Amino acid sequence: MRDPRAPRGQDQRSLFYARLVNDLRLPFGPLVEHLLVSEDADDHAVELTISVLGTLAEMGYRTAAKTLREYCAEGVHWEVAFSALQLIDDPTLMHGLDEVLLDRVEDDEEIADLVSSESLVTKEWIEKQPRIAAALRNNAVAWEKARSTNSRHSEYTDAQLFSMIRSNTPLADTAIGILGRRGDTRVLAIVEGVPEDRRWPSAAGIASAVSHLGPPALTHARVWVTGPHPLRDVGYRLLTKHGTTEDAPVLLEQFSAQVERRSWPGLIDLAMTMARLQVREAGPALREAWHETPNSFDRVFLLRAIHELAPGEVAPYLTEALWDCERATRAFGAKVAPMDRVVRARMEFLHDDEAEEIEVKKAASERLAELDHEV
Repeated sequence: MRDPRAPRGQDQRSLFYARLVNDLRLPFGPLVEHLLVSEDADDHAVELTISVLGTLAEMGYRTAAKTLREYCAEGVHWEVAFSALQLIDDPTLMHGLDEVLLDRVEDDEEIADLVSSESLVTKEWIEKQPRIAAALRNNAVAWEKARSTNSRHSEYTDAQLFSMIRSNTPLADTAIGILGRRGDTRVLAIVEGVPEDRRWPSAAGIASAVSHLGPPALTHARVWVTGPHPLRDVGYRLLTKHGTTEDAPVLLEQFSAQVERRSWPGLIDLAMTMARLQVREAGPALREAWHETPNSFDRVFLLRAIHELAPGEVAPYLTEALWDCERATRAFGAKVAPMDRVVRARMEFLHDDEAEEIEVKKAASERLAELDHEV
């Protein structure tokens, strides 16, 4: 009800919370009440609550499913509940909601956005509801047109692109981005020669263009990170992605400083670079980041890096990972956690739990099969 997630579009919490509701036999009446009283314009006010109820519905709580169906008909943020029910992909739970959808949505493009083309129930709706069928068909045509338009950008000549860059308009971002994707190193001379009073190319456009150049830009990046250069952040991103052992000291310093400042954006890329470059001195900062990051999405990357750099110290983290809220973290733990009685019992639970993600169930199944074969 008080969503603690920072990157709400990434961090996964619904299964974790639903398991707590189930295991502790918590009443979910307060969640239902929260839905009914929340009229906030921001659907994030109820998104996590709806997701938890959706997971409980998948776990067999019919009252949770009933609540979501009723909320679809009358709730303020009904689209979130509609999407949550679709994720379960149970036609019995979606029965009659096509009528609700058509009644509440006037724009056919919005219908196409809300209806999952991969859902089992969608096939029934396409046959039953001409408007839904037309919306999905038109949406597919629009996507193909957009893709075709984007592909035509590659047809620009160099002369046209440089003219666009000189225009000091949004076209400059498009042009410099195309040059970057082509791997044209003249981008480096362009970005270093852009006056501060020019609006275009924008900082975001420059960063995107340079990021595509890869190793040919490393020499420049090493200069950019040494002081208050306008492209300092771009330089760090390049070194993180393409740097060599030569860059390990400056990247370790940056990683450790970010952990100390509790500055989380970009941290997981640096963590994986520590592993890639085998910077074993990063171990303490990695373990601190594992405990302190507020972003659960980060944890699997931190865990992989710890496992790579300090295999002798990673066992407790791998066991803990089996209870993590992120499916990727649970799956990684299931694949490599040192086996003991507690780990085996948890692995069997993950394998048998109907609400568990396929990725995790598969990892647990394969690990248990290996154990049975050894016996």
